[in-house]
Amino acid sequence: MLVMNMVNTFRDAYFNTFTPEEQNTKILKNANVIITTNMVQGDALIYKTATGNHIILYSLVNGN
Repeated sequence: MLVMNMVNTFRDAYFNTFTPEEQNTKILKNANVIITTNMVQGDALIYKTATGNHIILYSLVNGN
């Protein structure tokens, strides 16, 4: 429920900020992934895991 509320809040702000011509559906999809991942992994407001580490959405294949 919290994830849905956060996604809906972002979506509403996005639609109110940008005209239909400026909007990009990829932005909404990416925001959904980020918000959902943050909520599953830890604290979405401070972007940290339960252990205090930064939430990482991706990393390079070579580890850098």
